[in-house]
Amino acid sequence: MQLYRLPYYVALFATALVFTTGCVKNDTDTTTTGSGSSIDSTFTTGTAEGSTETAADEDDLVENSTFSSTVTIDFGTTVTVTNPLDGNGVTVTTSGADVSVTSTIAGVAYVISGTTTDGTVKIYSSNKYKVTLNGANITNSDGPALNLQSKKRAFIVLADGTTSTLVDGASYATSTEDQKGTIFAEGQVIFSGTGTLNLTGKYKHAICSDQYVRIREGNITVTSAVGDGIHTNDAFIADGGTV
Repeated sequence: MQLYRLPYYVALFATALVFTTGCVKNDTDTTTTGSGSSIDSTFTTGTAEGSTETAADEDDLVENSTFSSTVTIDFGTTVTVTNPLDGNGVTVTTSGADVSVTSTIAGVAYVISGTTTDGTVKIYSSNKYKVTLNGANITNSDGPALNLQSKKRAFIVLADGTTSTLVDGASYATSTEDQKGTIFAEGQVIFSGTGTLNLTGKYKHAICSDQYVRIREGNITVTSAVGDGIHTNDAFIADGGTV
């Protein structure tokens, strides 16, 4: 995966937001005669930090993929699931408001909506997939709100004109699976769509990928996070949206 060379102001923002690696830069202050010291307040732009490569990858564009089947998950008093692929490659199980999806076929999109105060959506997929948050308000008391246990690309689309809110638990139920964020993904996560997403990370990170996170569009607000707002293993790429 090639890395995007961020403009200086974005590089500073990404450095403040993503703490996957750390570096220390010494500041120099000018000591004046007498007590105390003064610091030059003039802002000067500098050379962008990070890789000089680009992150152009057509596989990161959701519009370059085809998703011919849609599974809908609507939270409410009960969970309503519409699965046209039941018995044909996609299995959806529910336990209360905990929803688990297993997909072995390609071209599947998921649309999540509604409100739950103690639920989650977990997805296993052997192929890349799309998740549209269409006014989804999910709080999970003992784990991630959106748990993507697939090493394939996850296209998260924030539906236009909608606001979704995701909150995880302050402690997680014991699991053999890796999970360390309100949105947790084993694979790449690419955000698009012009909707709004509000996140609270009570356990660790708000958004966490064991590969990389790319933001192309969307309005994303991390209200608070015990760990990082965005935490990745490989790269953080921002070429659009507001965070």
